[in-house]
Amino acid sequence: SSGINAEYGGPPTFDEYVSIAKEILCPKNESSVAWRTYVDDLFDSSNYKIKVYLERVYNFNRSIALLKNCLTWVPLKMDSSMQKIDTDAFEEKLIEVFKDSKAAVIQSMSRLECCILIAMARLSTKHANQPFNLEMVLHEYKEFLAFEGGKINALPNHDLAVQALEKMVKSQLVRTLSSRQSKVQKDYKLMYLNIDIMDLTNIFKTCTLPSSIQKWAQSVLTF
Repeated sequence: SSGINAEYGGPPTFDEYVSIAKEILCPKNESSVAWRTYVDDLFDSSNYKIKVYLERVYNFNRSIALLKNCLTWVPLKMDSSMQKIDTDAFEEKLIEVFKDSKAAVIQSMSRLECCILIAMARLSTKHANQPFNLEMVLHEYKEFLAFEGGKINALPNHDLAVQALEKMVKSQLVRTLSSRQSKVQKDYKLMYLNIDIMDLTNIFKTCTLPSSIQKWAQSVLTF
């Protein structure tokens, strides 16, 4: 609501995000004491999976509108004397929203970003989910360009490739191996693809790309 946005101003911290989630589930003056206590307990349990999934959505997209979409139709079930959240169905809803958000990011990518993502997928499948680095990704891209007619000079500007990678890390499509790599040169930092290959395959089926890139995606992702 506009009240929620006005109260927190810019993007909320995760603690504020959880407070907003509670407010959506427990509108002021509209919720019983028992329900509010139940929701507080649900989100205050630090090891609870719902909070973990909510944090994944938060880290990917801090939109309050997206959060409301997650919580507006929270599945409920009867338990003893009151309705409670169907936690299994709620977790499935959060996972679905997380996947849909990733799909939206990929579908809005530039051709270069799509090519880098395809190269990452090829490395992940070729080396059984072993970590890779930017140098390896660009080598895969170079092989694709060579196959397309020896256009080695078509390799992207290195700074643009680094920017594309950083965007994917920020969008949680890629995750770095550990924070201890902070002093490692960007080209050699190890990382993993952070999206299931089957999900990536389904997303690329909906993307409009030049035929050569689409064929490469099909060969890597086996449409």
